[in-house]
Amino acid sequence: MSTPAQDSTARVRATFEAIADDYDQSGVPFFAPTAQGLVDALAPAPGERALDIGCGRGAVTSLLARAVLPSGSLAAVDFSPAM
Repeated sequence: MSTPAQDSTARVRATFEAIADDYDQSGVPFFAPTAQGLVDALAPAPGERALDIGCGRGAVTSLLARAVLPSGSLAAVDFSPAM
C-alpha cells in the first residue's frame, strides 16, 4: 500500500511525463532568459564541475555544458525521465 506522499510523488512525476515533449516549447518566453540569468549568476568557468538538479529539458544544462566542457564535467538529473 502506498502512502499519501508516495501518491503525490507519483502524480507529480506523471504530470511532468505527460507534458515533457512540449514543456519548453509552449510559447512561454521566459525559459531562455531565466536559464541565461541563472548561468550568468553562477559564472561557470571552463574546467569546473556542474550539477543541474531538476534539469527538465535542459535549458540551463546546455548553457552549463558550453561553459564548463570539455575540460570540466556536467551531470544533469530530473525527477521525470521524460524530461
